[in-house]
Amino acid sequence: MKIHAFDGCNETLGEQYGLALYTMAESVQAKDILEIGAGWGWSARAFSLSLENREGSRLISVDIEPQRIHSKNHMAIIKSGIDWTILNESSASVEVEGKFDLIYIDGDPYIAQGDFLRFYPKLRPGGLMVLDGYGCQVGPTEAVDSLKSSYDFTMLPYMAKACHAIHRKPIPLLKKDGHIAVCLDCKTSVTGLDWRGIDKTACKHAVGHGHNVEVRIEPRDLSYTVIQKRALQREGEGGTANEAK
Repeated sequence: MKIHAFDGCNETLGEQYGLALYTMAESVQAKDILEIGAGWGWSARAFSLSLENREGSRLISVDIEPQRIHSKNHMAIIKSGIDWTILNESSASVEVEGKFDLIYIDGDPYIAQGDFLRFYPKLRPGGLMVLDGYGCQVGPTEAVDSLKSSYDFTMLPYMAKACHAIHRKPIPLLKKDGHIAVCLDCKTSVTGLDWRGIDKTACKHAVGHGHNVEVRIEPRDLSYTVIQKRALQREGEGGTANEAK
């Protein structure tokens, strides 16, 4: 991300504000983002800098005064090549299609809680619901304090008193057969919950039988192959026997 993209940002702490939003979008590799309240367009610009890294990404901005978006931000977002839609409507009545990886609430502070509850079903598991202004605005602060008995929040400060209140929608728990090792030669497979255990089993099979074993780790979408020749060599050296694919 180019920090200088936020030169002249009139949001609180300018560059830090933009960097926080960009980092949140990157942290979940967001492809679909909904923002409630576009303001001058700095938040949309921060999100576009992340979304442009992923093909087919989209941003929907909802604001009753979209004309406030600065022309330089508007042009920068268009230049990013993302699918950007601006809806000139109230968050209380707007309808949006699909699911989102990140929903940013920075509209009317007095209906922040209503916005959270209304759009929460649109958030994908593992996605982020972010309320701006916790600690410095009455509406979002009251909303988070009311909601935190039912929803977990993490506070990300971007100035002395102001925070982004971040809730991550829970993802399904890891299944008992979440990790799997499959022998590419004899087709034997083993499943298990513990990563270290499945890795040890794969190495033992590779060394003992001279086979190649593929290991897949969920839900991190990680895979690698235990190569039998390398396994034999490293076993003698007392090292590990993994080679990343």
